[in-house]
Amino acid sequence: MNAAGLMLSGPLKDHPHITADTLAKVNSGDQPAATSRVSDLETAWDDDQSALEPGSEKAWSFLDGEIDQVLKALRAPHPDQAAEADALNMLLTSLG
Repeated sequence: MNAAGLMLSGPLKDHPHITADTLAKVNSGDQPAATSRVSDLETAWDDDQSALEPGSEKAWSFLDGEIDQVLKALRAPHPDQAAEADALNMLLTSLG
């Protein structure tokens, strides 16, 4: 169950780990590594869509929106470390 109070149809597998790893890279100031690592999150999320989305389209959409905010923050032309950390922390909370 995530912060939206909804269940997805499958396990979140590596998503929390990848998100935490990305946050660690942001917190250490390694923007290139964080930007690279967040691509792993995007790929894993997209690859697992067919397993996760059928259980709750609402839960999927909620988390997908949070991941979009993470991607937007990390890929901004002028990244803001605080905004990146906020987006990643929010996603980690939602991923549970």
